[in-house]
Amino acid sequence: MRINIAPVTAVLLSLAMAAGTGRTQEIQVSLDEAGTLSRIDAELERDLGLFPEYENFREAWLFRVAEGEFVLEILHGHEGALRKVRLPLSAEEVRELRREVTARIEERAPGVLFDRTGRTKLLITTTLLSLGYYGWALPVVFDVGGKGGAALYFMTSGAGFFVPRAATERIPVTDAAATLALYGATRGIAHGICLDYVFRGEDVGGRDAIAFGMVASVVEGVAGFSVANQLDMTPGTAEVISVMGDAGLGFGLLTADVAGFFDDGEEKSRQAAASALFGSGVGVAAGGMLSRMEPYTRDDSYVLRAAGLLGAYLPLALVDIADPENDKAYTAASMAGLAIGHGIGHYLVRDKDFGSGQGMMVTLGEVAGGLFGLGLAHLAATEGRDHSTLYLTASSIGATIGFWSMYRSVAPAAHAREGSVVWEIDLAPQGVIALARGGAVGADRRSPVPLLGWTIRF
Repeated sequence: MRINIAPVTAVLLSLAMAAGTGRTQEIQVSLDEAGTLSRIDAELERDLGLFPEYENFREAWLFRVAEGEFVLEILHGHEGALRKVRLPLSAEEVRELRREVTARIEERAPGVLFDRTGRTKLLITTTLLSLGYYGWALPVVFDVGGKGGAALYFMTSGAGFFVPRAATERIPVTDAAATLALYGATRGIAHGICLDYVFRGEDVGGRDAIAFGMVASVVEGVAGFSVANQLDMTPGTAEVISVMGDAGLGFGLLTADVAGFFDDGEEKSRQAAASALFGSGVGVAAGGMLSRMEPYTRDDSYVLRAAGLLGAYLPLALVDIADPENDKAYTAASMAGLAIGHGIGHYLVRDKDFGSGQGMMVTLGEVAGGLFGLGLAHLAATEGRDHSTLYLTASSIGATIGFWSMYRSVAPAAHAREGSVVWEIDLAPQGVIALARGGAVGADRRSPVPLLGWTIRF
């Protein structure tokens, strides 16, 4: 039976054309020349003063109706009712509006077009650092005691909020900048103390070490903030640099222990501090290299860190079973595991974008699994004997199970990165049998059976 579908197709096309001409699609466009401002709210209008004739101004948007035709929508209150005003604008009028909006923003509210997503995080960081370190470090360094010391502590703690707030009033504060500033400001304390050891060896005094730590903290915090902003880093890039910086610091300290730099002696102290600083620098550079090899998200970095820590912990049980005479065997094994663990972690996040706390779930799964293993080991342990091997083995197995189970749980949701191409090739056993039997299998020999199949996802 044949059906002539030409009349039906003509009717459907005519209906579609009628629907298209009966409804005009409006597309929202920017209100400024930079193309970043999509709406003006009441708070911004109070600064800009663009629409004084509309009382109780709420919001304004700009829409493109057709080529060269625009509509400015203004929402405001009038006599207790909400009103929407639609003002048709030509392309030239829109250009003039955008020039005016941009000029007033630059004059009256320059920060409105900046990315400020990391400002709260930055201010929390500086405030807590001032409360926990700068506040008491300054009185100690300048030897201010009594009432003056207490006053200096409180004033420094308060300045930890007000000074960076004022400094970032007219500049962008991205999430990445806040992340790298947090890393630099906190790890800078350790780096500064290490620098004091490098310069002065065992003659390090408490006051001088605190001063070095404070100065390095401020310098590295500002440097991290500036570099992240200047390079337009993503939060993931800043996070992986921080994670690898910590790994490098740990690797440097482990290297110092294996090399005997923690033994007595002024020169040994200098070497240990230099090893820690060198490792930290190499780690930061390695983090930047990894981010260029593989675009990292923040949660990707958490998975990387969890894998590295697990790699550093697992060999301890094996070494404890061997019971070496030299305790530095533990350190050497942990060093190797740390490097291998980070390599495996980088492989596990390849072509994936972990997000929405998935990386933290993997980390928590690892910690929880290790704790569960410790609990089981404690139940099995008997008093009066050394059970270090039991505790290390049980906690290692638990941490591994926790890490891997959580990774397998969240990995399917960490979608393949946009732009990556995934090839899947399937060999069908039925096809092999059919080939051996002459090309078909089963009752219906006229039906071909595939031998190979492949899928391309992109």
